Amino acid sequence: MSNETKQVIVTGIGGQGNVLMARILVAAAIDSGLEGRVGELYGSAQRGGPVASHVKFGKKAFSPIILEHEADAIISLELSESLRRLNMLKPNGAILINDYRIIPSSVMLGESKYPTKEEVIEAIKKVTDKICIIPATDMAKQLGNARIANILMLGAFRVFFDTGIDREYFIQAIKENVRPKYVELNIKAFEKGEELGRELCKAI
Repeated sequence: MSNETKQVIVTGIGGQGNVLMARILVAAAIDSGLEGRVGELYGSAQRGGPVASHVKFGKKAFSPIILEHEADAIISLELSESLRRLNMLKPNGAILINDYRIIPSSVMLGESKYPTKEEVIEAIKKVTDKICIIPATDMAKQLGNARIANILMLGAFRVFFDTGIDREYFIQAIKENVRPKYVELNIKAFEKGEELGRELCKAI
């Protein structure tokens, strides 16, 4: 297991389960014997607004605050939100994106333009080539609940990014942080995410 402290930004729109996903990631780290910190910074977790969680875990994890250009990875639960936090990613860091769009009111009113997937990829490639985009929300809907897309993304992230945390601790953390009646569904989502990660993401 690496002694290096890992720094991860989890970003999305309020209501997508951003905070739960970050807490499960930290819980998995702590259950595995590492230190972990999480903080919801920049933006509001209210439904419909941008929200980002800063996560640190490793042998030592002090303040959860991640500075600009220092994140090892970004997990974006919405396509364009990956660009909002791109300045946090260190050069050649990893970025995992849910291929899902939540169109803001400014776009619907014609005041701004929503970027295409190609534009998003082009912007990210100026910082890193370690990009993986997966249809997490679409797959979550097929499993029966769009709200488990966050856990599906976590499964893909485990495959895509070397967290240094064994799989068993992610499963344990899901059981600890999800209401009992939803545990089985969330574990299925995690497993589907792992499958998509192996299929669509190159391991780094």
